[in-house]
Amino acid sequence: MTVVLELANGNTEIFKTENYIIGKVKDFHPMICKISIYDNGKKLKSVSRPFTFWYKHFTFKSEKVQTQLKELEKEKEKQ
Repeated sequence: MTVVLELANGNTEIFKTENYIIGKVKDFHPMICKISIYDNGKKLKSVSRPFTFWYKHFTFKSEKVQTQLKELEKEKEKQ
């Protein structure tokens, strides 16, 4: 499977994996705007945040989301 992540900062991450689980949109990592999963070039599933433009330009830059990102980074450093 190939997983394509479109991020709020405008970047795109692409990687291959055997298993990938898509949770609910409200549980997405704050950086993720859209997830698409492909298998041998065929799209299996695609999920995106509602109002992606608004999220990228306004919600993502809010203090709430930026604080959440900092907390996730601190947890990652502890591990």
